[in-house]
Amino acid sequence: MCKDKLQIRYESHPGVRLHDHLLEVAKGAQMRLDHPALKQRELLRDVAWLIGVSHDLGKYTSYFQEYLSSGKRYQDNLERHGFVGAVFASWLTIKKLPTLPEVRHKEFVPILAYTAVHRHHGHLQSPEALIPRSPELKNWPSIGIIVGEQRHALDAFKIQWDNLINQRSAILDDLPEIPEVAEFLSDKFCFYDLFHNLDKLLYRLSKNPDEDGALSEEEGAVLCLWEQLLFSALIDADKFSAAKLERTQRLPLNDDLVKRYLENLESASNKPQRKAIDRHRIAFQKKVRQRVERLTAQEIVGKIFSLTAPTGLGKTFAALDSALLIRKKLDKHFGIPPRIVYSLPFINIIEQNYDQFYNVMRCTLGETFKQSAENFLLRHHHLAEIEYHVNNENIPVEHALLLTESWESEIIVTTFVQLFQTIIGYKNRFLRKLHNLIGAIVILDEIQSLPMEYWPLTGKVFETLCREMGLVVIQMTATRPLIFQNAIEIYPDPQSLFIKQSRTKMYATTEERDFEDWCDEILDLYCKHESLLVVVNTVRMSLQIYEWLSAKGLGAPFELEVPDNKEWLVYISTNITPKQRRDRLNALKSLLENKGRALVISTQVIEAGVDIDFPAVVRDIGPLDSIVQVAGRCNREGQREKGYVYVLPIKDGGCSQVYGVIHRLVAQRLLTTSQQLDESEYSRIVENYFLEAKERLSQERSDELWKAYSRLRYDGLMQCEEANISDFHLIEGKDQVSIFVSLTDEDEEWFLKNFKSQVLTEKDMLKRNNAYLKYRTRLHEHMISPSIQRAILNLPPTVLGEKEGLRWIPYNQLGDYYDLKTGFKWQFGEKACVW
Repeated sequence: MCKDKLQIRYESHPGVRLHDHLLEVAKGAQMRLDHPALKQRELLRDVAWLIGVSHDLGKYTSYFQEYLSSGKRYQDNLERHGFVGAVFASWLTIKKLPTLPEVRHKEFVPILAYTAVHRHHGHLQSPEALIPRSPELKNWPSIGIIVGEQRHALDAFKIQWDNLINQRSAILDDLPEIPEVAEFLSDKFCFYDLFHNLDKLLYRLSKNPDEDGALSEEEGAVLCLWEQLLFSALIDADKFSAAKLERTQRLPLNDDLVKRYLENLESASNKPQRKAIDRHRIAFQKKVRQRVERLTAQEIVGKIFSLTAPTGLGKTFAALDSALLIRKKLDKHFGIPPRIVYSLPFINIIEQNYDQFYNVMRCTLGETFKQSAENFLLRHHHLAEIEYHVNNENIPVEHALLLTESWESEIIVTTFVQLFQTIIGYKNRFLRKLHNLIGAIVILDEIQSLPMEYWPLTGKVFETLCREMGLVVIQMTATRPLIFQNAIEIYPDPQSLFIKQSRTKMYATTEERDFEDWCDEILDLYCKHESLLVVVNTVRMSLQIYEWLSAKGLGAPFELEVPDNKEWLVYISTNITPKQRRDRLNALKSLLENKGRALVISTQVIEAGVDIDFPAVVRDIGPLDSIVQVAGRCNREGQREKGYVYVLPIKDGGCSQVYGVIHRLVAQRLLTTSQQLDESEYSRIVENYFLEAKERLSQERSDELWKAYSRLRYDGLMQCEEANISDFHLIEGKDQVSIFVSLTDEDEEWFLKNFKSQVLTEKDMLKRNNAYLKYRTRLHEHMISPSIQRAILNLPPTVLGEKEGLRWIPYNQLGDYYDLKTGFKWQFGEKACVW
C-alpha cells in the first residue's frame, strides 16, 4: 500500500495543514521583527521563528484533531493546545540558546517564549501566574500542592503527552523541519528540569534591583518589551495565517506632499493681502522644514523631538511635513520606510485632522490614493468605520478589521488610548500592532492632556522604545509639558513665536462668586462682546447655567435644526449625542464667520482642537493648560484687534473633583500674581504651572506601574497587592449606562430594523460581529453614556427587555428622557459629573 495513503493529515484549521500553518507563522513572526532599527534584531527574529513553529504543536493531539473535525469537547479540556505549545517553545529555546546571538540577558528568552505561546489566544499574563512552582513537580508525573488553572493544565498535559508519544512517528514525518521534536517526544525530555530552569529565572526577575544578581529596572523594562514584541509578532502572524490574508504592500510617499498641498492652497486662494497670522504661519512652517532637512539619519533615530508653537500656527501640517521628511531619511538609512503614527487624545480632533491629511493625500496623489486609500492613510479608534480598499476593491470586513488593528498603513491617525494601551499594554488586540512601531515616527498631539500622574511613566517607557526599537517621537504642543526632559526642539527658538503673539489678553480673578452673581457677570460680558463662549468643569454646572440664561430669553435655542435667526443660545457637552455636538459646532463656525451672534455654554469637550473663533471666552478656574486651550478658541485667526479671555471661578464649580485639589490650588496661586496676561506670557505661566504641579503631585502611581513594567507583571496576579500593567487606564472607569437616543423617526427605524435585528438578536457570531462593525459609527453618533448615579432616577428601557444591557429612548417617549436643547434629563442633587 502507498505510504502517502497511510500518512495522517494533521490540520490547524479546517482545510489547512498544520505543518504549513506552523511554518507560515514562524516565517511571518520572524519577518515582523526583522527590522534594522530593532536593537536586538538578530536575537528576537530567531526567537520569533522558534515560538512561531512551536505555538500550535499541541494541535497534533488526536483530541484537538477530533474537536476540529466534529466539534467534540473533552473533559479536562484535552482539546486545548496552548500549554503543550508553551512547554515545547520554552524547551526548544533552551536547547537553542547556545546558537542564538550573544546578547546580554538572553538566558531569559525561554520564559518569554513560554509566556507568549501560553497566552497566544488571550491576553498576556505575568509569567509568575503561568509557571507552576518546580518543587511541586519534583516527583512528576505526581503533582504537589498546585491548584487552579495550573493544576488543570498539568493534569491535561499528562494525558496529552501520552497521546503525542503514541503518534511520535507520524508527527516526525509530518514536521521534518523540526528534528528536535524527536527528543522532546521521548524519555530524554525531563519535565521537572524544564520548570526548575524557569523557576530560577522567575526568582531572578522577582528580586529587587538592589539585591545581588538582580536586574535593574531598565534591564527589566527591556525584557518586558521583548516579551511584548514576541507576543505581537506571534499573534499577528497567527491571525493573518488563519485568515489566509497577506500583509499589504508598502507604498511610497514623497516627502513634499504637504509642501505641494499648501502651495496649491495658497495659489488658489487669490488673497490680495495676507493677514499677520498667515505670514507667521508660512514663516514657521518654512523654518521647521529647513531645520528637519538639515538633520541626518544618525541625529534622528531613537530621538524625541518637540514642535512647540502657539495655537493657530499650523503645527498639524508642520508635524506631518516633518514626519514625511524624516521618513525619507530613515527609508534611505534602513531600507524600510517607517510608518507615521499621529496620535491625539480626543476623537473629535482625530476626525478633523484625519480630514486634513486625507485632503493632502487626495490632492497630491490623485487616483493612486483613491485606489488604496486605507493602505496610505488609516484612522483607528473604537468608533471609526471599518473599511479597507486594495486596488479599488473593498475587502471583506473581517479582513479589513485585521488590517486596521494591525496598523497596516503608511500613516495612521489614532487615539491616545490605542497608542498607550499598546506600548504599556497586555491585551491581545492592542499588542498585535506593536511590531509595526519598530522604527516608526510617532507624533503626539496635545500630549499635555495625559494625566500628570502618568508623565514619569510615559517618559520612561518612550525612552525604552526609542532606545530599543529606534522609535522617533515628535511631541507637538503649545504648552511644552515636562514629560520628555531631553526633547530636541525642531523650531530653534519657540519662545520667540509666543512673544510675537498678541491675539488675546487674559483677565483673571481667583475669588469665587455665587451662582447668581457669576451668571450676572456672564450677561454683562455677553452684552459687551458680540459673541461669548463659556466653559465650565461639570455637566451639572453647565446645565444649571444654561437654564438660568435660557430663562432670560437670550437668543434662539439650538435643538435639531439650525435656528432661523442670527442670535443663538447653544449648549454643548457629552450630555447630548455626538451627532448634535458635531452639528452645533459646524453651524456655529458658519454663524460666527458670517457675523452672527452666539452665547455658548460648554464643558471641556470644546477645549482642544475645535476650529472655532470667538471674540471672547470665559473659563471657570481649572488647570492652566486647560485655560490656555480655551484661549485658543478666542480670536484664533487674529482678525480682531484683541480677543478677551476671562477666568472667573464659580462657587462649587467642581474643579477639585474633576482635576484634583493640587491643580486648582497651583492655578489659583499663579493667577493671583498674574491677574492680567498678554498671550505672549501664556507659555511662561503654563511652564511654571507644570513645574509646580508636578513637584506637588505624587509620582507613586507612575512608580508602581513602572515597577510592574520592569517586572513583567502584565496581569493575573490577583493575590498580589502590587500593581500590574493591566491597572494602567487612560480613561478611568466609572459606572456608566449606554443609551441610544432616537432623535428622529428615521433613527428609530434604523435602530430596530438594522442594528437590533442584525446585531442584538443575531445568533451567528460572525454575522453579528460584521454587522456591528458596519453599523457602529452610526450607533455611537446617537449614544450617550451618563453615569449611573445621575441616570438611575430616569432610566429608559433596555432594548431586549432584560434588567441590564443597552438602553434606548423610543422616539414617542423622547420628551420623557431627553431634552433636544440640553440632552439627557437628570436630577441636579446628584454628584457632579466630569463631562
